[in-house]
Amino acid sequence: MKILHIITRLDRGGSAEVVLNLVSGLKEKGHDVFLAVGPTVEPQADIKLFSKNSNIPVSYLKFLIRNINPFRDIPAFFEILKLIKKIKPDVLHTHTSKAGFLGRIAGRLAGVKTVVHTPHGHIFYGYYNSLISRIFIYLEKLASRFCDKIITLTEIEKREYIKEGVADKEKIISIPCGIDIDRFTQLEGKSHPSLLTGFTLNKDKSIRNKLAISPDAKVIGWAGRLEPVKGCEYFLRACHLIKKDLPDVKFLIVGDGPLRKEMEELALSLDLKNEVIFLGFRNDMPEIMNSIDVLVHTPLNEGLGRVLLEAMACGKPIVAANVGGIPEIVKHDINGILVPSKDYVSTANETIRILKDKKLAERLGEGGKKVAMGFSIKTMVEKTNRLYNTLLAIIFILSILFGGRDISHAMEWVPAVIHLDTNISDGTLSPEEMIEKVKEAGIKIAVINDKDNQRLEYGIFPLRKIIRRVEERNSIMTYGAKNYLDRIAAISKKNPDMTIIAGVEAVPFYYWDGSYFTDNLKLINFHKHLLIIGLEKSEDLESIPSVSYNNTLTFDLWCFFNILPIFLVPLGIWMVLHKKIEHVQLMQLRVKKEKRPYLIIGILVLFTGAVFTINNFPFGTSLYDPYHGDKGALPYQNLIDYVEKKGGMIFFAHPDVEARHKINDIEINTHQYSEELLRTQNYTGFAVFAEGIKYTGRPGGVWDNVLNEYINGQRKKPVWAIGELDYKEGNWMGDTQTIFLVNKNTKEEILNAMRFGRMYAVYGMSPILETFQIWDDKKGEWVDMGGEAAVDNKIRLKIKVSLPELEKKAMKLKIIREGDVIKEIDLMEGINIEWEDESMIKTFGDKHFNAGKKTYYRIDIDSRLISNPIFVRIG
Repeated sequence: MKILHIITRLDRGGSAEVVLNLVSGLKEKGHDVFLAVGPTVEPQADIKLFSKNSNIPVSYLKFLIRNINPFRDIPAFFEILKLIKKIKPDVLHTHTSKAGFLGRIAGRLAGVKTVVHTPHGHIFYGYYNSLISRIFIYLEKLASRFCDKIITLTEIEKREYIKEGVADKEKIISIPCGIDIDRFTQLEGKSHPSLLTGFTLNKDKSIRNKLAISPDAKVIGWAGRLEPVKGCEYFLRACHLIKKDLPDVKFLIVGDGPLRKEMEELALSLDLKNEVIFLGFRNDMPEIMNSIDVLVHTPLNEGLGRVLLEAMACGKPIVAANVGGIPEIVKHDINGILVPSKDYVSTANETIRILKDKKLAERLGEGGKKVAMGFSIKTMVEKTNRLYNTLLAIIFILSILFGGRDISHAMEWVPAVIHLDTNISDGTLSPEEMIEKVKEAGIKIAVINDKDNQRLEYGIFPLRKIIRRVEERNSIMTYGAKNYLDRIAAISKKNPDMTIIAGVEAVPFYYWDGSYFTDNLKLINFHKHLLIIGLEKSEDLESIPSVSYNNTLTFDLWCFFNILPIFLVPLGIWMVLHKKIEHVQLMQLRVKKEKRPYLIIGILVLFTGAVFTINNFPFGTSLYDPYHGDKGALPYQNLIDYVEKKGGMIFFAHPDVEARHKINDIEINTHQYSEELLRTQNYTGFAVFAEGIKYTGRPGGVWDNVLNEYINGQRKKPVWAIGELDYKEGNWMGDTQTIFLVNKNTKEEILNAMRFGRMYAVYGMSPILETFQIWDDKKGEWVDMGGEAAVDNKIRLKIKVSLPELEKKAMKLKIIREGDVIKEIDLMEGINIEWEDESMIKTFGDKHFNAGKKTYYRIDIDSRLISNPIFVRIG
């Protein structure tokens, strides 16, 4: 792959180090990497030394400068355009504002198919007044149309880009910058070269010794370019306050820039002549970081703050302004202290507090070390390289599919996690905490499937609704269906860069076996679940057919028998109230005496009628109840029909499950129910990996039998596989993913891809299926998963699989046709092949297939990756 990186200037600082680390890492991966830079009037990285050491060609763009200057910007544009046409890169990656604006437009004009931009922090605030800032935002919106992806350093920066409407959320991806951890943690007696220079830490000649700083003195560091946005002024004003409280203190300012003289004068005016030391640009940042007691960072705006990661790697506590992407790496009171921007009083107070509290300083330092370990150069390079590969693969596929036509909406692979259980049902995390877990795993699509109900009921015949025991746990029904949907919608609104879908895990049926009175009571099939996705009305969720809520009633002739007890109520009332008058002769008097001859029996009749009326209400006949054994496919087909009627999708959850446990003295049994896929119709699909691959998804298993029924005309529609995470808590978020092929990451696109099978399921996040297609002879294009290709002659498959560097190991790819493994390919480094099914060519020759015959192909890689099928119609 040929890659050209362009950056406005390579001043000594964070952006330059990030770019140099990135291009060096990509070069080590075997790519042809080129770098182009503009000049700067300030000290610049030693590019000649870098080019020599890394063997990366560096081009100088003499007209490319940071400030707006039409007399230089126009020549700079043509200078960039000429360079791009000369190199003809596969990928153009621009960095910082000016190079990003001119480079992206020039790249598209030069015909570069893949253009990526990294702003290294935006300029939406902190640099200019509001009017100029709005102009820059408009220009950034314009330039974003000329690239495929924008890489932000933090999720916070990404959200700000989305908030300002710079680009759709699908176009923006977050890849944190990396630092060379070893340079800051393994110093003494070793040479630790950076990309530009090298040094060896000598304990006897440490920074403190060189600067004649007392070993007992407190040393506070600040690092950055001396320009307004870095806020050095507020650091110096904080130093003035700190000195009053801590006389034996020194302040190191590392860096240079246009404000150097002004800051030196300010330090003098604040009576800090002997305390503040201006070090200028330095090559020995690890040595400096290991010599200070605390780092203070006071910018008005910041992309990430690479210097913060360097301090964290050395275990130094931090006081930083709460701006830009800083809060993403500095967590208040965990690995640092956040203060308002420009608030030098709070900056001073918090710094003093850390210096006086050794335990606090150590705790913050240890917290910072843990954070820094996650920001390695290797990870940054790997994620960027993967992005390039994905974008190029999409362009390659679409160029074939559309024969060179202009493609405005490229298809992309987007990972998702399906079936997340929150504490609304039987999870332990709130929906908000769950989405944070998803974000931490770097996943942008989440499908929450809380249980519709967790209600168990056992009643004693004949008054099962009155003499009964009920156990009910948290569920959507107890929480409220409307509350559930509203809460997920609110979370989705707060996370515009994610697609969050509210689904349901339905518990339609269970039945009892044995007797409560003989201590052999068993609950059967309570874990026989289905996932419902796409129902967005609360009344639809409330009406899901479930034996637990008696909403499976029908009204037929048998209802008459349920109503009969109600007629006993008026009869009982009449019997209770009925009086019989007798005349009794008492001596000379004839007395009238009242009797209630039916009182006792009337009370019994009234009581019986009332009790059975209440028990039988609402008098309907249940399609199935939990007291008369297994009802086979009926409860599940009833639920499938309901969801289909409402326009939703439904998937059998974990059909390979074998669940057996006890609640008190009741045994809970659910056997694997993969055969249910054969006994039911019109469901959308089933879920794999939650319980392994035992019966359903394996080659020649139940799924293949179902697909064979479809191609033979016994089913109206095919059945798809999704990856099921079934996550409640823990550190394994994303272990199972569903990878969707979509035009863009929106809810509608994801639901459509799910409905039509444009996805594959993967366990362990690797391998990566970049391409699986079959050539359509009639349309002259490649058909993706879920589609159908018309073939007149040969059946041609295109397959591309890649393996991440850390996941490379022996794997076996199986091509499956109608349940039979027709081809096995050993994987170690990944593959990129076009393959013809020779057995089908021979079959054509023997005329074993009639015109109109259907078949299908799917892929299985070590039962870690399951693709959905591509169907083929022959002749």
